[in-house]
Amino acid sequence: MTLPLQANLIGIATAPADCVNDPLKDQMVHEATRQVAGTQWLEDDSVVPMFLARYKNWINSTELNAVSGLDTFPSVNFAQGTTESFDKFYLRNHQRRFRCYRGEYLYHELSWKSNSNRWAYIDDEPLAKGDAVVCSFPFADTGNQKHTKEFLNQCTELEIPVLFDCAFFGICARHNFDFDHPAITDVCFSLSKPFPVYGMRIGIRFSKDTTDGINIYGNTHYVNKFGAAIGTRLFENQHPDDIYNTYRKQQVTWCQEYGLEPSQCVTFGIDHKHRYNNHNRGSKDTNRVCFAKFFNKGYVPL
Repeated sequence: MTLPLQANLIGIATAPADCVNDPLKDQMVHEATRQVAGTQWLEDDSVVPMFLARYKNWINSTELNAVSGLDTFPSVNFAQGTTESFDKFYLRNHQRRFRCYRGEYLYHELSWKSNSNRWAYIDDEPLAKGDAVVCSFPFADTGNQKHTKEFLNQCTELEIPVLFDCAFFGICARHNFDFDHPAITDVCFSLSKPFPVYGMRIGIRFSKDTTDGINIYGNTHYVNKFGAAIGTRLFENQHPDDIYNTYRKQQVTWCQEYGLEPSQCVTFGIDHKHRYNNHNRGSKDTNRVCFAKFFNKGYVPL
């Protein structure tokens, strides 16, 4: 049954970024779930530390991207996807004005409006002391990199904390994930794009904060061990570069056919000519077309 949209979502074009529709990946997740359900994972406190170690190793194993700086964060914890990390960042910085770019993940804007937080697009107003920045990396609207080193340096000068949302890791290439910068306080990853597990809420957060709620229940083992155990098994079956390598040729072909720029995230084609405005997500410059549901159907309905 499809539930009706809540009032603050009516009329908003969300243009979701989907996981690749692949029956073999569905089978992989079903098998991992079956294996975990038959073990004593709830009583095993080693499940989450093992998940965290293997997730970090999985991230660092990419050969299509560069990753550095994750060792600079003293706190590493299981998180319910990336979304839980956002909420804790909002709570910690609730007295600040929140900032994001146009085309960012819609959850931020809706949450800030719902909670009566002060916020503004980075595109519209300059950064200022008292701000807090959320930025997806790869960027939600293009799959490419949005921020610059100069931007991060400015955040440092203005004492602005920055959270990086790396939910698209596992479907991307040619990115330099350098997190060794004093402005970056939080980095979060999720498995919902490289694997069909969006409803299981499996993620990891690296943070310079060691006292918030994620730390508290992480230290007391009050976490989603079921998701952690499933994630640990999925790492054994898929390399972080597999999806990009599998579908890159099809992405380029469709982008050439429809006049799109191939994104550094393999599931996207970027429209710079405003041909596909029904795929607009708030940006004034680009529309993001998502191919994920159609790779294994052999066509894209544009």
